[in-house]
Amino acid sequence: RRITFEWVLRRHILDTGRVDFRDGVTATRLEAERDGPTGLPRVTGVWVRTPNGSEALVPGGLVVDASGRRSKLRTWLPALGTPPVREVSTPCGIFYTSRFYRLRDGVDPVPELCLWLRDRTGALVAAIRHWPVRVGGAPALLLGPVAVHPTRQGEGLAGLLIRESLA
Repeated sequence: RRITFEWVLRRHILDTGRVDFRDGVTATRLEAERDGPTGLPRVTGVWVRTPNGSEALVPGGLVVDASGRRSKLRTWLPALGTPPVREVSTPCGIFYTSRFYRLRDGVDPVPELCLWLRDRTGALVAAIRHWPVRVGGAPALLLGPVAVHPTRQGEGLAGLLIRESLA
């Protein structure tokens, strides 16, 4: 599911220590300065509305808009003086299942990609499985389920299992 993918991606990025996430804020516009040689704007940060309603500038050498189809970049960039944005879409090979799926009887998970984590007492705290599937006739892997015991959630165990199983 998308929410799981985004959570794992967020945990992985946070683990790098090179990215700052701001929860509870809303991006309202971009900050930019003019590039001397080209005269085009160069984005240097983003303005956010904080939970108390005030606005603050978050400077950045790289600003990533991860708002998806609801992105406001089409209005923010022209407001800075950029040429119109041309959208290009390219399949990335990642797709989401938003409902339920059923594996065919007799299909076993891929054993070398199925991992379990146990705590010091031997209790199972997290697990991951991968299944062989076909998408449009082509072989693929279905990742899931990824399960983490409720008392151990938020520790990065799901991300650890995903990274290890795909390494």
